[in-house]
Amino acid sequence: MLNRVIRTRFGIARVIAMTGDVATAVDQLRGVRDDCARVLGEEHPDTLATQAELEALLAG
Repeated sequence: MLNRVIRTRFGIARVIAMTGDVATAVDQLRGVRDDCARVLGEEHPDTLATQAELEALLAG
């Protein structure tokens, strides 16, 4: 159940980024990444995917 919540939050952050509100998306993704790492582990595919998405947004 918790994994679904994290994935939903990830999806919402991506939609926010697509609307152009990158700052809010970055804030959301940081929270998702931290929760993923805490709940699923640092090397879990969802944690790594969230980190990659965050890095892509920060790179512009």
